[in-house]
Amino acid sequence: MRTSPKAPAALLLLALAFTIPSSTLAAEPSRADSLRPRTVTIEPPAGMGGPRIIPIDAPHDTVRVPVRMLLSWHAPYGQPGATTECQYAAGDTSQSDTLYLAFDPVADHPKFVGYIATLYLRPPEGDTLGRFWQYTSGTGQRPIARVELADSTFPGVPPWATQAAGGARYDHTARSAQIKLLGAVSHLADTPIRGGTVYTLARIILRRPDGVDARELHPLCLELASMLLTFTMHKEDEQLHRSGEQRWVSYRDPERRACGEALPRGSRGKAGGSRRD
Repeated sequence: MRTSPKAPAALLLLALAFTIPSSTLAAEPSRADSLRPRTVTIEPPAGMGGPRIIPIDAPHDTVRVPVRMLLSWHAPYGQPGATTECQYAAGDTSQSDTLYLAFDPVADHPKFVGYIATLYLRPPEGDTLGRFWQYTSGTGQRPIARVELADSTFPGVPPWATQAAGGARYDHTARSAQIKLLGAVSHLADTPIRGGTVYTLARIILRRPDGVDARELHPLCLELASMLLTFTMHKEDEQLHRSGEQRWVSYRDPERRACGEALPRGSRGKAGGSRRD
């Protein structure tokens, strides 16, 4: 998986401080393991304290007021053209589909420094991903996706006035795949955010398969499973979120076999109706 080349190396106080071991990035854990929180080690820059171990897959939010985690196709959540479903129309010659990751912080924060987001891709129960999604970097395979971090050219509102630094990683098993994204700016930047505003964090541009891969492509449900948000360089200002209604979208699944009831009622088509708490 490739990331946007626009992210400058200078913005590394937080982004390059995250050391994510590959063991934490394996595809979705078993049902038994899902109740055991997994962790990621953060290595702060020199002079900012020792490493911290924080949960990335705890079963519940770590805060009383969860943020709104938002996932949509074609445009950021609430923007014209945003949908919860991605289908191929007859005669459509597009080469890719774009998935947008966004959030509403609900409350105001004087600073927002960075995030780690985890997405899962799952076929219908009992099915497998299909060959197209069995991608492994470094093997000469053509990448299936490109990740771009939000900047001023994105539709919607980016959380930062400066270009963020970060990256992404893709892992899979036969039955599910996982995408981890990281984005951050310097903790010295002036980065306030306001509750009630939908901020676009990143977009994932998925290449469309062709040939045999296209014929074997199975329906998928994509879930924004968790977001770890960092508001300062202090551990007490980290928040883990794992809930919300608008964090599922479907891919080539007109019968909703993959997502089932996970997609909110009435969400077919447009993504970004009235808020429901």
